[in-house]
Amino acid sequence: MRLYEKGIAILDHVRKITGLSKWDFLELLAKEDIPLHYGEEGLKEDLGTTRKLSKKTGRLLSWR
Repeated sequence: MRLYEKGIAILDHVRKITGLSKWDFLELLAKEDIPLHYGEEGLKEDLGTTRKLSKKTGRLLSWR
């Protein structure tokens, strides 16, 4: 976790090392008061995933 906190490793790599699910790891970061490192690359990746899912389901995905 400290590797992620210091920006040495990315979230997914550290999460896999810990053996936690993504959501459990995010919860642990919140409990430890460690901020997310979410930059432009992460946003692009998430938008790409959203587009793929929208095409696959034929629906626009919404967070509401």
